[in-house]
Amino acid sequence: MVDDPVLVTRRQMNAWAGDFDNRAVCDHACWHLFERTPFAWEKARQWSASPREFVRRAGFALMAGLALHDRGTD
Repeated sequence: MVDDPVLVTRRQMNAWAGDFDNRAVCDHACWHLFERTPFAWEKARQWSASPREFVRRAGFALMAGLALHDRGTD
């Protein structure tokens, strides 16, 4: 999984999240790519309400990573 956060789209994020099938891949994509996109908070909120296990996990993984690294958030 190599990508440039500036080039990642919402559609791509949704597609990848829908394909997550284990914690390692989910967390790695969220902490090393998705949290660097301009859509990170939006997707964190959206995905955290998903009935799908790994999509929901992605939402919470994004929240955790953003809480730690996003210094621009109050």
